[in-house]
Amino acid sequence: MMRKQTLEIRCQCGHYNVVLSLKVFLKFGVLDEKQGRVIKGLLPAYKVSDIVRCEKCGAFIARAGELFRPRMSNQTLTSHKRKQAIQRLK
Repeated sequence: MMRKQTLEIRCQCGHYNVVLSLKVFLKFGVLDEKQGRVIKGLLPAYKVSDIVRCEKCGAFIARAGELFRPRMSNQTLTSHKRKQAIQRLK
């Protein structure tokens, strides 16, 4: 199961970049030693379709075909800045 999604990824320089990606789910299994069975689940991850560079400093953020699981942060873009970044992407 995959779906398109826009992500805001923060560069080392502090600039937030909007990235188009596919959300995919990775299957995993963990052995529970107490109950003696395998616990299965899905992990959400994102797959970038092309090379992404920071708009401010030019550093590589993600390469094509790379799978990653971003960390959650308390800092998010305001809705106005998010709309501007998405418009620049289109």
